[in-house]
Amino acid sequence: MKENIEKFKGKKAYAITAVVGIAVIASILILATTSIPISQVNAVPPAPDTVQTNTVEAQLSPSELTGRMTLYILPLEYGQNYQSGRIVNIVNSLIPNMAASHYTDLGFSLRGQYADEPVVLTEQNIPEDLRQNFKPGDAVKMTVIKHPADTVKVYVDPDVRKPDGTPVTVDDISPDWQFGNGITCCGFSLKDGTDVSAVFFVVDQAYDAQVMKQLDAIKTTAASMTY
Repeated sequence: MKENIEKFKGKKAYAITAVVGIAVIASILILATTSIPISQVNAVPPAPDTVQTNTVEAQLSPSELTGRMTLYILPLEYGQNYQSGRIVNIVNSLIPNMAASHYTDLGFSLRGQYADEPVVLTEQNIPEDLRQNFKPGDAVKMTVIKHPADTVKVYVDPDVRKPDGTPVTVDDISPDWQFGNGITCCGFSLKDGTDVSAVFFVVDQAYDAQVMKQLDAIKTTAASMTY
């Protein structure tokens, strides 16, 4: 017997699958007890006449990658309908093979790089609100921080804004939000629950210089992909 349940509490979503005593949970396991500040990319996007949209630089070898991630968040207009599939394809063509999904299974959050791993529940690690459904000894899958917050950084474009026009900063982003490791469109929710329209993607920090050359091209093209 297989039962699929989706539970939402606060800002966390739990996707639960129970198969004869085996429980699979999409949750967040916070391992760090100290707060590590997140650094923000300070580079400024190049002027439009210096953007090279036709230059494809060589893909880096595994030995050239840093193992550290940068999340780029670029603006879209709130309330507008976008062709998300086309935007993702365009971004991928402008930064070919640079998305983190090409070379790692780890995802990005402000807490650090995470992975979903099997965990055997104990009295100590069962989320309180799930105790009625699961017990010690159940096999579960949890989101575990594999590399700490000092291995990730964020570039929030100055034009990324809340619906009221207020600029979005790193401080507005929930440390529990999981951005994955690919290219995503067309938005996410801030820690206060505010929805923001944006296209975002994650790369190894070795690609930062190449990505910065394409930011204006990505912004301009993505903004034109409306219905």
